[in-house]
Amino acid sequence: IEDSKHINKLWEVDTTSVMVSIDTTLVQSGILSKVNTLGFTMVHVPQDVRLEQFMDSLKKLPYVKFVEHNVYGEYTDNSDPYASDQWYYWDYDFYNISDTVAYPQSPYPIIIAHVDSGVDFYHPDLGVNLSNHQYGALYENIGEIANNGVDDDSDGYVDNYVGWDFYNNTHEIDWTSTHGTTTYGLMGAATENGIGTAGLIGCRDDIKIMPLCVGPVSPSSSCVADAIVYATNHGARIINMSFEVTPTPTLYSAISYAKSKGVLMIASAGNDAVSTSFPASND
Repeated sequence: IEDSKHINKLWEVDTTSVMVSIDTTLVQSGILSKVNTLGFTMVHVPQDVRLEQFMDSLKKLPYVKFVEHNVYGEYTDNSDPYASDQWYYWDYDFYNISDTVAYPQSPYPIIIAHVDSGVDFYHPDLGVNLSNHQYGALYENIGEIANNGVDDDSDGYVDNYVGWDFYNNTHEIDWTSTHGTTTYGLMGAATENGIGTAGLIGCRDDIKIMPLCVGPVSPSSSCVADAIVYATNHGARIINMSFEVTPTPTLYSAISYAKSKGVLMIASAGNDAVSTSFPASND
């Protein structure tokens, strides 16, 4: 049987039985003993009777709501070689990470601002090729035309069609940065591509990552503040900050501004296993 939600996806059908939905108000108690709580019962197909013919005959019965095939599925697997090492998927029930049907899709893109050290867009597991307009999980500012030297959307930033580098004040954010590429990949690494790991976003197309560079080696507090404001003003619903930095009044103001706009901010607690660092320590 063909699955209309998956192009060219075929499922094996059980030819010996069918699932029948029963109107329990129209049947005798003897039949009810075989009907489950949801009103379904399994009916075996008689020998030498064509499956579809038998289903058509059942549909004509007055107490039958509908009849459906008993379809065999498959246990999900993942072609990404290191997906089995990503223990957090299994501990937190992210089993079908590449199955977009398993999760309701948002009618508009959910933007996650990735405030970090930049991203190596040439990494083969990110599925990004800007020259061929392949973005993967990467956010695209549709109001900006790439590399034309013009601030097309009049937001004060020229050519910011995927994000911004606040450290160097440029739209060129393609850093060969280990930290930023790693944290980006945790969210946006391509799935089912036979390479590396699998990102939490999977192959969902309603979640996009906006990379904002705040320093290739260590985050600058002024850059972080600017990035938070930028992310908020450009529609980010979530801001991810995998770093610690000294708190400043400017940072407090930027965080308060994002909070006032309903932005969810995520920050790492720190690496010393002793105390919670800022901005995670900010109540």
